[in-house]
Amino acid sequence: MNIRFLSMITLAMGITLTSPGARAQDSASGTSFNDASGDVQRQLEEAMQELDALRAKIADDTIPLNRRLSELESELIDVRLEYRDVSRKVDARLLAENTVRNDIKARQQEIDYLSNLLADFTRNFEAGVHIAELQRYQKALDVAKLAPENVSLSKKDIFAAQATILDLSLDRLEEALGGTRFDGTAVAPDGLVKSGTFVLIGPAAMFRSDDGTVVGTAEQRLGSLEPTVVPFESEDSRALSAALVVDGTGTFLLDPTLGDAHRIAATEETIVEHVKRGGPVMVPIFLMAASALLVAFFKWVSFLFVRRPSRKTLRRLLAAVAAGDR
Repeated sequence: MNIRFLSMITLAMGITLTSPGARAQDSASGTSFNDASGDVQRQLEEAMQELDALRAKIADDTIPLNRRLSELESELIDVRLEYRDVSRKVDARLLAENTVRNDIKARQQEIDYLSNLLADFTRNFEAGVHIAELQRYQKALDVAKLAPENVSLSKKDIFAAQATILDLSLDRLEEALGGTRFDGTAVAPDGLVKSGTFVLIGPAAMFRSDDGTVVGTAEQRLGSLEPTVVPFESEDSRALSAALVVDGTGTFLLDPTLGDAHRIAATEETIVEHVKRGGPVMVPIFLMAASALLVAFFKWVSFLFVRRPSRKTLRRLLAAVAAGDR
């Protein structure tokens, strides 16, 4: 503001000195001009001093401001470097996170695949074991089949339940080589469920009741969830099989047809049984058969009374035919 005031005074003085009126009145107002000039000079000096002070103050303030600017620029560089490092780390973490997420997804797919394989193995194992063995493995099979549907179980518990079937299958494979004995129940020929002991060698099983009254091969009958005993008809066969079950050593009477012979024998029936199964429709069939036999019998009897020509007559007939004698 003082600088502007000083400029205005200088301009006014210049205008006053250069104007014609001012030159005319120079002699008359010399004293007042000197006074005014002194005031202006004094104000000019004050303004110059104030300008110097302001310049000095600006110079003093510029140094710390420049220093502060340099510090801020240095901090900005450091922050940018730190931001670059943080951005690089964030990108690396995002990449690692995506990799881990993909790995987790792949592992989850592998877990589901293995779980499905174990479930299929459990079903195939249940379908492949002998009917007598289901009593041994039924509890473990039920646990393994229901484990994937139990939401309260972890994946580890589900795999543990399903892996139990693998252990059982390996144990069963070893037992099948030399045979094994185990307790169980079977349906006797009279329809009663008997408790006893099974002997399993390969795909064939034998059963002996605890009271010794039922001895025979254990097979599966259609529509039955329990093994059915097909008893031996021979007393020697029953004795040998009973000794094998009790002692664990002896002769094993193997049915090479694996029960097919018993099934075929069960389907065989006598003529009387076949007629009875036919029911009332067999009556007209037998009547028609009897009528046909009766007619055939009468025809046969009538043929017996037909006169047979002699050899002489036959020769004359053949000679006449050869000669064309009609």
